[in-house]
Amino acid sequence: AASAPSCARSGAGACVGTAFEFPDERAEEVKALLKKREGGSFCFPELQVRLPDGRTVPALTPVNDRTKRSYIGRKPLAARAAMARGATGDSGACAGYVRNIHRQLCTLGIEDEAVEEFVRAMDT
Repeated sequence: AASAPSCARSGAGACVGTAFEFPDERAEEVKALLKKREGGSFCFPELQVRLPDGRTVPALTPVNDRTKRSYIGRKPLAARAAMARGATGDSGACAGYVRNIHRQLCTLGIEDEAVEEFVRAMDT
């Protein structure tokens, strides 16, 4: 079984991330950990993902459920950035998490304009 990073897609497009392979016997454990990490606004469909070698495999993929009350994607960018600046959780500050994601993407050579724009908004 494979798992991919969180993804909030709108219509056609792609979500670039990393797929992890786990033994089938750990599927329920992995799903429980993902549910805890992502929270109640995510669903976990098994989607087909394309690996760098071109193979397509099924992957348990956390996807932000836009019908949930906790979905904040419709809020203006400035409001979401302000929320991120002030939010903290069990693993630390949200702003630090966002900056780490940005750093990791840069390290991997992945340009994501939405992440760039969000980091700039957090810094204003």
